[in-house]
Amino acid sequence: MTQQQASLTLAVPRPEIEHRLRDITGWNQFLVDVESVARTSHERYRFRLTDGREVPVAARFHPHAHRFSWYALSGPPFDGVLHLTEVDPSCTRITLRLTTRPAGAMENFVEMITPSTSRAAVDLLLLDDYLHSAPGRAEAQSPQGSALG
Repeated sequence: MTQQQASLTLAVPRPEIEHRLRDITGWNQFLVDVESVARTSHERYRFRLTDGREVPVAARFHPHAHRFSWYALSGPPFDGVLHLTEVDPSCTRITLRLTTRPAGAMENFVEMITPSTSRAAVDLLLLDDYLHSAPGRAEAQSPQGSALG
């Protein structure tokens, strides 16, 4: 099992980021391992992963905590949390925490012995691009990431 965490500060107000992220079906634009997202019912989605698997996921926005969370309803873990912290009225720090495990024994072994770039850090860079794809967006400030495991 892999746990990763990365953070990024953007010159975008927290409410704007929350509004954009509420459309969970667009998350495949910044989650590296996700090819597509389809809504199946209230707070339920089907994430089609780049390895061909389809993962039923529960995903929700926690407005008072300013975070989004998701977790796989079956199969190996494919869980995450996006936490938004207001640095000031025009800047937001985004922290992404991921917990994943490949589906098969061979994939799990390969992941253990192969050094890899933090998916969480890459996802945040893609999230920056996704958020800036709307007109009038500012540039990101100093991305910082750290792998947990």
